[in-house]
Amino acid sequence: MKKYSIIILFVFFILSFSIQAQDDKKIDSASIQSHDDKKIDASKPTNFYSYLNNSLEFLSRETKGNLIGYRANLTYSPSERHLILGEVPLQYNLQEGKVGFGDIRVRYFYLPYKNYEKFFGAFGPSVDIIAPVGSVSNGIGNGRWVIAPGLAGALMFAEWFQVFPVLSYQYMSKPVYHDTTLNDPINGITLQFISVFALSQAAFIVVTPTFNQHFVNGTSSFSYIQELSFGYMVGPKGQLSAYLKGDFKDNHYQMSIGYTVFF
Repeated sequence: MKKYSIIILFVFFILSFSIQAQDDKKIDSASIQSHDDKKIDASKPTNFYSYLNNSLEFLSRETKGNLIGYRANLTYSPSERHLILGEVPLQYNLQEGKVGFGDIRVRYFYLPYKNYEKFFGAFGPSVDIIAPVGSVSNGIGNGRWVIAPGLAGALMFAEWFQVFPVLSYQYMSKPVYHDTTLNDPINGITLQFISVFALSQAAFIVVTPTFNQHFVNGTSSFSYIQELSFGYMVGPKGQLSAYLKGDFKDNHYQMSIGYTVFF
């Protein structure tokens, strides 16, 4: 498994740096007219592009061992209204000494409305699906199917500041492995506020507070997650990024650095 994982990791890196730039997509008439269709603005999550993101990450956990790994995020946008995302992590458990693929994520986002000239700048539904591919016995993966339909919007406060609220419902299946203490499905509601601060035409900071309410066996639990990311465009088709995430209920902390190639 380790041999094939290293080969796949190498292929993804080679692919990301060999992609040739393609013609930019035509922008829908409902989109903001002042937006330059030849310039990539990845700060707004409601701007859809096709790209490959490669990131190296570290996850600190109280139990099951810390993880280091590589995450490939391939996104395809056939038009300004549709986005399809596939995410594959390759992780190594420092405590167990095991390597393998983590849980795979697939996302579809439909954006019927976008007009950044208005205060309410965008709106659309999405659905996230996470498949429990990771080996829980090796401390990799969550061990549950996750289905999360949601709705996202955009509030255009200023040129340098926008907020993208996301409300979603989460269904987490019974574990695919046997666990007498966590053998029930979990339902939840998540509210995010993706807050974008534009520092310049090339650089931006994203601050994302997330509020989770989970329900299982007639009881509920609340958790707060804070995310912070930084993006910097390198030329017209590349972007460097850094990411921090803190799950304060479970004491999980994640950090990563990445490079994105748009095409």
